[in-house]
Amino acid sequence: STQSTWGRVVHLGLMIGLRLQHTKKFWTKAYERRGFSLRDAFDGWKKVYNLTITSNYLTFFILCFVLFEIPDENALPLYCSQVIGGIALIALNIWCSISTHEVLGDFGFFYGDFFIESVPSSLEYHGIYRYLNNPDSVLGCASLYGGALISNSYAVFFVALLHHIYVSTATYCVESPHMQKMYGAALRPDGGITMEVKKKIKEGKLVFQKALKLPLRTRDKLKVTSQTRPGLEAIQRKVTGFLSDRSEDSKSD
Repeated sequence: STQSTWGRVVHLGLMIGLRLQHTKKFWTKAYERRGFSLRDAFDGWKKVYNLTITSNYLTFFILCFVLFEIPDENALPLYCSQVIGGIALIALNIWCSISTHEVLGDFGFFYGDFFIESVPSSLEYHGIYRYLNNPDSVLGCASLYGGALISNSYAVFFVALLHHIYVSTATYCVESPHMQKMYGAALRPDGGITMEVKKKIKEGKLVFQKALKLPLRTRDKLKVTSQTRPGLEAIQRKVTGFLSDRSEDSKSD
């Protein structure tokens, strides 16, 4: 679709600009040749970035409106669930953007370290970054999927998925190499959630390995216990029932 092509083109332009700035400093050099400072170059980049991203989202939601498919009467309950889910995803995306900006500020949010390397900056792992290394790659496209759910259109969902894949690829090819160059060993290899999952998997693996190292006799006892437990519980129920019947008979006498 036209929107899909436009979205890819404008985002590709941004990523190419960042890549050239990373490798050749083309953006800041263009400003310096005209007598402007690095801060002026960064301010100019923020305006261009805001304009392109805003126009990208605007055209996407226009696409949602144009391709909106009216659901059948029988599918209305399901569509109501889709609308609720879509609104929730849009709200999640807004929360992600606000939380990211609260942690990074304008400097980090607009890729300031591509333009002003002399500005003291450190990696922040609080707020939303406690859980995710790159929230935008994970949750930054949630609103697109929300729009797809509300529009009830597979075509819109395909555009959202395509954009998500494209953004993740661009992040891997442009942002990740720059971060590695700037911060090196200070980079955290995994996000908080991933680290916690890996920790639990490792703990479970250690427990399993310890169980395998138990003496054979002990494992056999555990096996016998697990096999005989249902039988013991059945005997217990029968004894309890028998005693209950005896108690009722004695009361009747």
